[in-house]
Amino acid sequence: QEPAQPGAPPADQGSLRRPAGRATSGLRSLAAYCICCAIPVLIAARASSAAAFFGAIDLAGAYPVALLWGLLPPLMTLRARSRRSVSLEGMRSFPVALLVGLASLSVAFMGGNAAFDVAALLGRRPGARWQ
Repeated sequence: QEPAQPGAPPADQGSLRRPAGRATSGLRSLAAYCICCAIPVLIAARASSAAAFFGAIDLAGAYPVALLWGLLPPLMTLRARSRRSVSLEGMRSFPVALLVGLASLSVAFMGGNAAFDVAALLGRRPGARWQ
């Protein structure tokens, strides 16, 4: 058996293609970065007022942030506590009622936002939350 040359794939992986070079992957990353930055800039430039920007920020903060930081941590902690295979001592100190209360507050917050958004869509409330 001949020794492998430096940079050559191992003998058992000879059929696998080598990854693209650094220059190619760097150019692709730069192109993806420019596209991701250009699209929001073009949308913002075409908007006649700041309402489009504030609407996007309002939507991004009203639901995904409340789910990610409000609802998921208590639910994940409750789930981990219910499993017998998990033995984390710090989680045992949190009362279940506190975790359920935190999850309930997050659901109430999202429900209030949803009610406001539905009322605004139906025309019962003028404007948006930030006005």
